Amino acid sequence: MRKQWITCLVFTLVLGHQQETHAAAFALIEQSVSSMGNAYAGAAAVAQDASTIFFNPAGMTKLPLRGELDYQAIAAGHLILPSTQFKNNGSIYDPCPNVPNGPPEQPLLGSNGHNAGEPAVVGNVYCVQKFRCRNLALGLGISSPFGLVTDYGHRWVGRYFAIRSAILTININPCIAYQINNCLSVGVGFNVMYMHAKVSNAVDFGGILACTTGGQLGIPQLQDGIAIVKGNSWGYGGNAGILWEPWCGTRFGLSFRSEVKHRISGRERFRDIPEDLELIPQLANAFRNTGAKVDLTLPSIAELSGYHELDSCWALLWDISWFKWKVLNRVRFRFNNPEQPDTIITLRWKNTIRYSLGTSYRPNNRWIYRAGVAFDQAPIPNKELATPRIPDADRVWIAIGTGYHCDPNFHFDFAYARVFVPQGAQINKTGFELEEDRFRGGLKGSWVDAYIDIISAQVVWDF
Repeated sequence: MRKQWITCLVFTLVLGHQQETHAAAFALIEQSVSSMGNAYAGAAAVAQDASTIFFNPAGMTKLPLRGELDYQAIAAGHLILPSTQFKNNGSIYDPCPNVPNGPPEQPLLGSNGHNAGEPAVVGNVYCVQKFRCRNLALGLGISSPFGLVTDYGHRWVGRYFAIRSAILTININPCIAYQINNCLSVGVGFNVMYMHAKVSNAVDFGGILACTTGGQLGIPQLQDGIAIVKGNSWGYGGNAGILWEPWCGTRFGLSFRSEVKHRISGRERFRDIPEDLELIPQLANAFRNTGAKVDLTLPSIAELSGYHELDSCWALLWDISWFKWKVLNRVRFRFNNPEQPDTIITLRWKNTIRYSLGTSYRPNNRWIYRAGVAFDQAPIPNKELATPRIPDADRVWIAIGTGYHCDPNFHFDFAYARVFVPQGAQINKTGFELEEDRFRGGLKGSWVDAYIDIISAQVVWDF
């Protein structure tokens, strides 16, 4: 048995290295290739392979393992190709927001930036052992439930809000499931999550110097520096699920993943500080490299799924998932330098629901074909509270997939999804409803040509 678990860990190290270079959207539902073909409809109920560990650990007791020793291992990869382009629509800037009779508002200078989305590779590894009694199963899942990369370039119009934002998570999820009777199974798991975060934005040192010296030094928006904060953290949580099969071919799954609280510790450093800043000690001291901390709570998720076989070939799947994004009210960066005030990003996000519906067609024992659609709500309440670090709007999924059993012990799954953002994300900070925005500018515009292509493949090994 030791060899099997070592094999899983080797797969994880390979996929984890790829992920360290890339990331994707903040909440990553890309945790199973077989379920992605159905747009994740029925993910907590179908129990078709070991990826049920993430969506509902109780499903491990229902896996149709074909090997002699009742083990199953999965290695999966998802290539995520996002596209999002910002379009400026009258952004403004106040160089000296707290200076009476200071210079008037002016246009916020800068380009629309380049495509903010970056290609990403997300990996998943799952291993399950079912015991001979068939009532008990153990599992281990390693995945990335949350991730983010946006990068606009140093010269884009919203650079004082964000330049690059990157979050990486790696979650280790051991779990156990028990089949109480022919109809009911339960499962629980423990989550250990590593998080690495790095964010950057421009600092208008020219404006700071001009406002401090009455215009004797500094040119607003033309002497920018860069502030970079990065750090890491470990967080802990749990997941649990129930799988009810009232009759053969019909299943209902209910699962829950808890919040995970992170206290990220790291460093802040500054680049491209003008030499003139050193002439004013009180300013220079505020921009020294220093330690930084930020608390970030990742949301809990509740999921209700259904799976029903219409006949020997066709099955219908559905899912309703609830995300507690309300835990992200605001993000506060605290610094060890007493001369530097906290940096606040106000979000006031709302809880969201994701709906999905899918179907599967199995013409024989070797092939299965899948399709699905989904509607994914965005947590951002309005364009005044939007942030360019995480541009988002309601999304629509269209997905297809297939699976092929090449022999009794190996099968492969492939899937493709296109995620549309029909209305596009918008932002309007020109009213300066948040005091924190007065030092960043009145960013106004929208993200156009926004979509995501996802291409996924996995290998499933029963042994």
